[in-house]
Amino acid sequence: MLQPVLQSFQVKRELYAPLNAADRAGQIVRRLSDAVALGLLQPGDRLPAETDLAEAFEVAPATVREALARLRDARVIETRRGRNGGSFIVEAPIESAEQRAGRLHSYSTIDLRDLGDEWAMITTACVRLAQDRHDHTDIERLKHDVTRFENAPSLSLRNQHYSRFWIDLAVTAQSARLLSHQMRIQFEIAALLWPEHRDTNDLNAAVNRMHDIITAIGHPHSPTETVVNEVIRRDSRFLIAEKLRIERASIRQKGIDR
Repeated sequence: MLQPVLQSFQVKRELYAPLNAADRAGQIVRRLSDAVALGLLQPGDRLPAETDLAEAFEVAPATVREALARLRDARVIETRRGRNGGSFIVEAPIESAEQRAGRLHSYSTIDLRDLGDEWAMITTACVRLAQDRHDHTDIERLKHDVTRFENAPSLSLRNQHYSRFWIDLAVTAQSARLLSHQMRIQFEIAALLWPEHRDTNDLNAAVNRMHDIITAIGHPHSPTETVVNEVIRRDSRFLIAEKLRIERASIRQKGIDR
């Protein structure tokens, strides 16, 4: 079974995977910011050296320097000089309500539905593989994720622990490809799912279904797909409803401004 060090290697391999062609500096900023927001990188962690980042992301060193400068400006990292210097995580970036609204606005309702379908398929596959590949420490880690999610003292931590559950589930599946897909999905939606105004009933339902998923890992013949679909479809419906709510409010505000 995977040991903690190897699990960390898996996640970081996906975190520092090569980028797409467009706005590579912006992609580095977004990926590292999202990684901090998800708790994959913690305050005090030192980033790899610029040359190592450039090699991992398959970009020019100048692109990495531009991205790091943006992260410094946003106070996500600080750069220290000297023998033990480097770029260190300072704190998690906190998205404003306007930034979250902008993220949701960039999706159509069909996009959000399709994203939910993809998330459910990836997660179902993770559970099925985890049924054969898990050990006791995997189960305890997932239970710990649920407890931290349920008792999170802040909005940012609630979103962080929720996304971490799904990433740890993919780690338990021991599939690099599924982990890559799950991390990409969590980077997209991590900050959107648990705003302060979301119904407490949704929180309780999510906790119950997450425990059901953990139980399903230990029972290969359990209705895995049904359990996964229930929690993820609830999230998908929430995102669609939230997008429509924000857009209706924007239309009303424009009417008032006129």
